[in-house]
Amino acid sequence: MELQLNTDRLYLRNICLDDSTFLLELINSPGWLEFIGDKKITTEEACKEWIDSVVLKQLRDLGFTTMVIFRKEDNLPIGVVSLVKRDYLDYLDIGYALLPEFVGSGYAFEATKAGLVYAKGDLNSLYVYAIVQDNNIRSKNLLDRLNFIYEGTVDGGGEVLLKYRDR
Repeated sequence: MELQLNTDRLYLRNICLDDSTFLLELINSPGWLEFIGDKKITTEEACKEWIDSVVLKQLRDLGFTTMVIFRKEDNLPIGVVSLVKRDYLDYLDIGYALLPEFVGSGYAFEATKAGLVYAKGDLNSLYVYAIVQDNNIRSKNLLDRLNFIYEGTVDGGGEVLLKYRDR
């Protein structure tokens, strides 16, 4: 299922196995390790296996998954926006990650907003959740800019996370 979302400066498309080099760098970047967690994936082959068995499995099963964010000006992959259905949430969960050199440029807001519009429109999700660690100030600020409201905490697999919902 080919998907492409467009914003002024970016386009997003579903992840594929060819994105493994980029994704390997992203999932081992400091921000990912601190706020998302260590996937213990250190080789491109292991990354391809993870993409196929986890990320693309969700696409095959549910029709949506993680999207790679590209800058239009140079076709450079800079991050991801993910839509995930978690067992402990009633609605889709949206998340994002950027390579460190692209943080603070407004790309996260632009890309996440596009993912949110897609989830609400094309996927007909009544609400969209976002979960975040309490110390992730950038993500909490982004959710505020996207008009999400704080709903409390949730057990995210043994970790207490803050739960936000779009309006």
